[in-house]
Amino acid sequence: MKLSELMNVPYDIEISRVTCDSREVENGTLFICVRGEESDGHDFVSQALEKGAVAFVCEKDIDAQIKIIVPDARRAASEIFSVFFKRPEERLKITGVTGTNGKTSTAYILRDIYLRAGREPAIFGTFGAEYKDMKVETGNTTPLPQVFYPLLRDVVEMGAQTLVMEVSSHALSLGRVSTVFFENAIYTNLSPEHLDFHKNMEEYSLAKESLFERCRRGYFNIDDVYVQNAYKKGLCEGYSFGLSDKAEFRANDVYIGKRKVEYKLSYGDRTLNIKTRLSGMFGLYNSLAAAACAIGDGISSDAIEEAIRDFSGVKGRFEKIYDGAFTVIIDYAHTPDAIEKLLREARRIYSSASRITLLFGCGGNRDRGKRSLMAKASLLADRVIVTSDNCRYEKNEDIIGEIIEGNTSALVIADRTLALEYVIDSAVIGEVILLAGKGHEEYEIKNGEKLEFSERAIVLKRIKTRIKYM
Repeated sequence: MKLSELMNVPYDIEISRVTCDSREVENGTLFICVRGEESDGHDFVSQALEKGAVAFVCEKDIDAQIKIIVPDARRAASEIFSVFFKRPEERLKITGVTGTNGKTSTAYILRDIYLRAGREPAIFGTFGAEYKDMKVETGNTTPLPQVFYPLLRDVVEMGAQTLVMEVSSHALSLGRVSTVFFENAIYTNLSPEHLDFHKNMEEYSLAKESLFERCRRGYFNIDDVYVQNAYKKGLCEGYSFGLSDKAEFRANDVYIGKRKVEYKLSYGDRTLNIKTRLSGMFGLYNSLAAAACAIGDGISSDAIEEAIRDFSGVKGRFEKIYDGAFTVIIDYAHTPDAIEKLLREARRIYSSASRITLLFGCGGNRDRGKRSLMAKASLLADRVIVTSDNCRYEKNEDIIGEIIEGNTSALVIADRTLALEYVIDSAVIGEVILLAGKGHEEYEIKNGEKLEFSERAIVLKRIKTRIKYM
């Protein structure tokens, strides 16, 4: 493809490859100089030239013959990759799911509804990209352009016509999906998170709202104040869901048990009987969001009811990994709001528990402001253990020091393996143990290195030893 076809520039030079990674440069490459968190593509221009780069997209003047200077290389990358891969996003009916919490579960419920209805959707999100037998790690909730557009092309070539994807606020702010028009979009909720990146809640909420400026139909949880405000702005053809009497898709006659949620979903003169094996208010709102979107997309009541009934949950989302003399639940909760909701749901579901224990940590090089707030939310537990969770380049003791400012009574066990072993060894009959933060993750990041770490494997191994002596 000629450079003039990729961008509106007067260069007929042939481009055989596009990349933002100097390690991938070969003869005929267009190299996009992107400024990252840890490196700047502009610093690798000479290296890219030596390896055969023939043109550059950059944000400042560089020492290269063919260079196109743009105000934002990240946004330019999305457009360039889209064109290079022949705009695969235009050949898919795409549903985006955004919000602070609940994106993954909602997306997978909706994926299963589409499957039950005879559609065979691809899904992109926290667990990577999946379609039929293909499963690819993407590294980000919403993939970077150099990953996103090739994957879109691949699933289109494999026959996909529908895609369900999680859309993060980072992706929206950085223009990763700027070429995508969404057929549907779901807004689950909003609470403080990523405020190191967005600076304040207004900026964070505006990032989320930008998704609905380029979608056909939006589905908004009006029980959440921020989401309700977005709904009222009329950014697209909007529909509300929730428990509120004002919601267009409303959950009535709600029953929440230990292992199931049941309710009647009312929309106009239509009523669906929803039964799910998901737990608590999480299960209610996530299934309601997916069902509302599916109804709006023309899916039959039978397909919706059956798919939600058979949905067994998502790995690491209020996932019960042991239920014997005591109970162990793994959850991805990593914000103050998520910690509070996790503990309140545990109280609601396990009202007769002898005690509720929470084990959690906070990630390094991320929003420091939420650390003590997460600890304050942890006060709802009977017992709290503070430990490590992806320190990245920060010192674990510094992170923990900021956490415990919000809960000085918490027990600190800095090594997560030792903390997990302790919490199992000290468990009492009838206790509910909540392991928060890691969720589906099978790794621990320390000093920038991604180390193998399976929380569930450590816990289950320790339980086998423990139950011998109970």
